[in-house]
Amino acid sequence: MNCERNRSMFKRPMIRRYMLGMSATVALFLLSLPVCGQKRDEIRDRQGRLIGTILHRSDGAREVRNRQFRLFGTYNPKRNETRDRLGRLLTKGDSLSALLMIGGKADVIRSK
Repeated sequence: MNCERNRSMFKRPMIRRYMLGMSATVALFLLSLPVCGQKRDEIRDRQGRLIGTILHRSDGAREVRNRQFRLFGTYNPKRNETRDRLGRLLTKGDSLSALLMIGGKADVIRSK
């Protein structure tokens, strides 16, 4: 019986360490979520799985992010331009959903 108690004592610190690691991951994820009141459109496939989101920023611009919340590009309605994650001009007009569908490979839709 004494041996059983010792085994359970060794398991608890590992569980606590794991939980602390998980809470730090959750905290980082929560920091990357959009600000309260910010509009968010989810793009899903036929099976209902999330492909990405389009966030409407307070300045009127929209940005597209994949399911891991990685930025793919932005659309500025005042200039009517879509730019990739590095700020390079892709197209005139809104092509955020196309950018999401091709996986952020901006070279496919970049205008010359």
